[in-house]
Amino acid sequence: MRAHMPGPHAAFLEEVGEIAAIRNYVEENKSNTELLNAFNGAVNALKCFRDKHIQLVTRYIVIPSRSPDPKYQKNTMNIAVASSQLPMNGVTKGELHGTGGTKLIPFLTKTRDETRDAAVV
Repeated sequence: MRAHMPGPHAAFLEEVGEIAAIRNYVEENKSNTELLNAFNGAVNALKCFRDKHIQLVTRYIVIPSRSPDPKYQKNTMNIAVASSQLPMNGVTKGELHGTGGTKLIPFLTKTRDETRDAAVV
């Protein structure tokens, strides 16, 4: 995720990580159930946020891109549909890509899954 952040944001997280590695601390103190539950609760909340993000992207980007809206006239453009029809770096038509050029839904689900996997068991 840090690779896709603005530079100053990633640098801030890197600096915080050098001072305190929260996940490592939680792993070393698993017997503290209050700490473990709080950490895993935060991870789960972020995972739920990512789930909702995938739902919104699907509803407002993916579905509209696959079903042209008849109310659009010939001289106007449905941006969601246009984004799926433009070839990008040799990629076939119909694949939706995020602003960074990644395949949209696979990227979002991978990010969500990585977040979920950060929980301490």
